[in-house]
Amino acid sequence: MMTSKTTEKVNPKYERAEKELKKLRNAYTDIGIHEGAIGKDGEELVIRAAVNELGSSKTPSRPYMRSWFDGELKRIKAFSERLLGKVADGRMSADDALKRLGKFGVNGIRDSIQLFNAPPNAPSTVKKKGHNDPLIDTRELLNNIKSKETIKRR
Repeated sequence: MMTSKTTEKVNPKYERAEKELKKLRNAYTDIGIHEGAIGKDGEELVIRAAVNELGSSKTPSRPYMRSWFDGELKRIKAFSERLLGKVADGRMSADDALKRLGKFGVNGIRDSIQLFNAPPNAPSTVKKKGHNDPLIDTRELLNNIKSKETIKRR
């Protein structure tokens, strides 16, 4: 009996998309204040960010990250799905999708910081700062919200 071996040619666009999708299995975007960011006063900004987000014995909690994430979860999921679709059909690389997701998160958290107004600053703080924007004084938190994209190589 004679058998024939056939080889099908795989579309290179499909192969690239499959490769990019596999990268996303071990990938994530970390958005926020990262270790090593230092304020003008020498304080690590990650500590200042945590105190503002979670509160302390002297500072009320102002959950700018959690409130943005919780309030925008549907939009985040929809945006992520659109990016995944673009990677799946070969219109975008995994790296570009992660960068766009990071930028989306950075912009969202920065907006949250600028809009956050409750609880208000204490009257003594308003007098010192000259305004009642609880999370904005030196703009250091705002300007140091960054994204860090990671694709773990196997």
